[in-house]
Amino acid sequence: MKDFNKFREAWFRGVYQKYFPELNFYLRTFTVNETDIQDIIQDSFLKLLENDRLESVANIRAYLYS
Repeated sequence: MKDFNKFREAWFRGVYQKYFPELNFYLRTFTVNETDIQDIIQDSFLKLLENDRLESVANIRAYLYS
């Protein structure tokens, strides 16, 4: 189980590093309020992290934008 958690943590870190800048830029087209942008990004990644069926997520980018 430890190995799985390490894998999941590394995977999530990679997804975050890849998509955070893109989401940040995208959200700035809707608002300039930094707090709102950070809240939306946090909610999006938290939703992904709490998903017990990550293997069923076919398109991570689309999932984060939903």
